[in-house]
Amino acid sequence: MKKILIGTSALVAAGMIAAPGAMAAEKIKLGLGGFMSQYAGYTNQEGSYEKATSTSYAGFDVKGNTEIYAQGSTKLDNGMTVGAQVQIEGEKQNNGSTVDWSFLYLTSPTFGTLQLGEVGDTASQMLHNAPNAGNASQWAALNSVKEWVVGPAAVNQLHWTFDVEDSAAINYITPSFSGFKAGVTFVPDTAETTALTATGTTATGGTPNYATGGQTSKWGASAAYDATFDGVKIGADIARWSYDNNTTSTSYNASYKDTRFGLNVGVAGFTVGGSYLKHDIKNAATLGGTHGKVYEVGAQYATGPYAVSLSYWKSSVEGTVAATTAANDTVKIWNLGGKYAMGPGVDVKGSIARVDYNDETNTLANNNKGWTAHAGISLSF
Repeated sequence: MKKILIGTSALVAAGMIAAPGAMAAEKIKLGLGGFMSQYAGYTNQEGSYEKATSTSYAGFDVKGNTEIYAQGSTKLDNGMTVGAQVQIEGEKQNNGSTVDWSFLYLTSPTFGTLQLGEVGDTASQMLHNAPNAGNASQWAALNSVKEWVVGPAAVNQLHWTFDVEDSAAINYITPSFSGFKAGVTFVPDTAETTALTATGTTATGGTPNYATGGQTSKWGASAAYDATFDGVKIGADIARWSYDNNTTSTSYNASYKDTRFGLNVGVAGFTVGGSYLKHDIKNAATLGGTHGKVYEVGAQYATGPYAVSLSYWKSSVEGTVAATTAANDTVKIWNLGGKYAMGPGVDVKGSIARVDYNDETNTLANNNKGWTAHAGISLSF
């Protein structure tokens, strides 16, 4: 069934490209876009953590996150739009000068959207998270409040989406029908290597299926709804992921099943909402450090160029110590955020946040907490 679905999608896309009148009006020309955020602020770490790790962290710091997009598209005579986008990290502290997303797409109001390349899954493109006027507490990027307070390596944590970001994938998103749309993502088994070298031996660099560390292809499905009724805005999404990973050389014995959903409701400048994700590992021989859940809730009020929000985020993960002798690893974040829109694509943002990293053990070097207050400018271009 999976092969049939992939083959059918490819045939439909190829048929629309090759249809009569599919000649482009003009060749694709790439333009530039992207964003830059730079923040300065103060952070206080837990004294017992600094003492246990023999490290003293500076209170004042500057952090940023920048990405440059090279993108372009053209509309064919048959109504299909074909385009491409390459995203490049622009900060040295955030793997600068490396490619993030790199994909091409085909889209039309009747066909929907097909994406091929290194791109986020459809679930990450339909998210409804807790509203946040400051820099988002759930982000993993360096401008997140979570990155100002140092997270001990022993503390495992989850995020608000699946672990297939930036993978080479095939995405398909349906057209919107009365506010509803759905998507499916297929990530090939990139760990499996079957190519041969010039001498006829198997090429190195991959992990075959049914070998320790091998995994099957990943499949995900998502759906979203966005509509407005009498001034009330409603946005919701739900998604499911499934794949296997083996820890022995004989069979798959770890099955991953991920489920998430999100909801936003807005009226008269007020928005409330949140999201929830559960990460399940079945038949695992040992604790993997990622079995758990993460959720967030928040509220925001916006009027004119101003917005203020308060949100709470918590990750709870089963760590590497037997559950009968220790609690879960947890990360908790309270974030008060604010934003002022100075002009098109120019926002002043700030956050005052409390972040707690709690390991399943009481080891001081594995536990940290602190607060941070910082502000800066966020640009989109």
